[in-house]
Amino acid sequence: MEIFLTVALLVTAAVGANIVYTIFPRIPLAFYQIGAGLLLAVVPTFEHFDLEPELFMLLIISPLMFNDGQSTNYSLLMRRIRAVLSLAVGLAMVTIIVGGFIAHLFWANISMALMFALAAIVAPTDSVAVESITNSIEVPEHVMAALKKRIVI
Repeated sequence: MEIFLTVALLVTAAVGANIVYTIFPRIPLAFYQIGAGLLLAVVPTFEHFDLEPELFMLLIISPLMFNDGQSTNYSLLMRRIRAVLSLAVGLAMVTIIVGGFIAHLFWANISMALMFALAAIVAPTDSVAVESITNSIEVPEHVMAALKKRIVI
């Protein structure tokens, strides 16, 4: 019964984040999901919640990455690999560094290493995250296509 309650709370939090996002779409969905996770952290059921990283990778991350990889044009990707890597890795690193320093300004009593780790969590590391974070701002089409690994000629 405890597993059912845990799954029900996780699904409710995800649905709730999506509902709030439809009402206030100016903030990326990923931030609402992080907020829902923080709210779940105060629920007594999640006080000793333990999710094995291997299970998370197998059941959640793997299908998402597989689905994303199905829409990748590999010949175009190989032609523009330098642009893709420089944008993807560069933007993730800038997000981590800037986000870590800004977060440290707000919470100076927490270590910089932890702030960089928190910034890395919200850094756009895949096309789904990039698309959700950049959907309300104008990004040049060739940059967005490179970040999403869907290269346009």
